[in-house]
Amino acid sequence: MIEEFYRHILGIKNSIEYPYVRVLMWIMRVEIKGKIRIKGVPYIRKAIKAKMIIGNNAKLYSGITSNIVSGDERLKLLVHGELIIGDETGISNSTIVCMDKITIGKRVFIGGGARIYDTDFHPIHYLDRIENPNNVKTAPILIDDDVFIGAHSIILKGVRIGKGSVI
Repeated sequence: MIEEFYRHILGIKNSIEYPYVRVLMWIMRVEIKGKIRIKGVPYIRKAIKAKMIIGNNAKLYSGITSNIVSGDERLKLLVHGELIIGDETGISNSTIVCMDKITIGKRVFIGGGARIYDTDFHPIHYLDRIENPNNVKTAPILIDDDVFIGAHSIILKGVRIGKGSVI
């Protein structure tokens, strides 16, 4: 529904380009540190008190024309904590769920279909799922500069990926 609204109001076909991006991100209170490029229409859901920062020259690709490796997936960003995306970072048709804090450094490439979750979504132990369903564990994720995260990789809570790593 939101996607249809954007397309209708802005007359967008398949790609959102700067300066329209600023309008869309302003609506969601996303802080943009410079120019960014969005190809396709990503799904972004951000809590009111959540913080989302996108660095200069970041590239967010969403949809079948963006990356053939991930099929017809879209870029999905669900933010309830703090998500920081560094300068010149490219994210392609991936899913990021941020309940605590996810920091992605500069010049990071995140391939199609990658998943980054800083939460377990629900308790792991079966008794906790019954007795304490709201006792969900989260831990920050830190992805240093110049990292390459290949297609369909999964990064889970509490992980730090060092500078220049390839996953």
